[in-house]
Amino acid sequence: MEQLLQISLTTLWIIVILLILILIRFFKMIGNTQKKRSLSGSELGLAYGTKFPVEILRSIEDKEFSVSNPEGDGTLLIVTSYSCSPCRSVYPIQNTIVSSYPRLKVINIMISNSGQAWEISDKFGLDSSKISLITMEQLHTIGISTFPYSYLLTSDGTIISKGVTNFKEHFDLLIANQKTA
Repeated sequence: MEQLLQISLTTLWIIVILLILILIRFFKMIGNTQKKRSLSGSELGLAYGTKFPVEILRSIEDKEFSVSNPEGDGTLLIVTSYSCSPCRSVYPIQNTIVSSYPRLKVINIMISNSGQAWEISDKFGLDSSKISLITMEQLHTIGISTFPYSYLLTSDGTIISKGVTNFKEHFDLLIANQKTA
């Protein structure tokens, strides 16, 4: 009889410990699904809800074009540097981003000289009419201090999402995390 009581108590404690472990795991899962993922660097750059300070850019084809996209769902500005190693991971996926989000205007603002920009455009098949050059001195105007960095703008040029974007998943998260102005 005493042995049966001992076995019952041991079994009961094992069940209690297992239930506690299951509950801990369950609450961790709920916490992970409720926690909104944000991009690295989303606290940097220009403020949410402000207009992007540059309305007209000049492409490497030496033609002016607008940053705004009144007929579409907005504009994705990808700021890269020719000498930036992480930026090299963005160029190969840029056409995939264009295909995945056809109503977004995708613009690459690049720190490089014209020859380097044409090299990137040719190598990765990027739309040269949507590549614009910027100098290191001009970076303060657009609030960039790290690369590759992207801004998502409304159709009228208001910043609704931003952050460091190295991979397709980062761009998907950038678009998913839009903030209303």
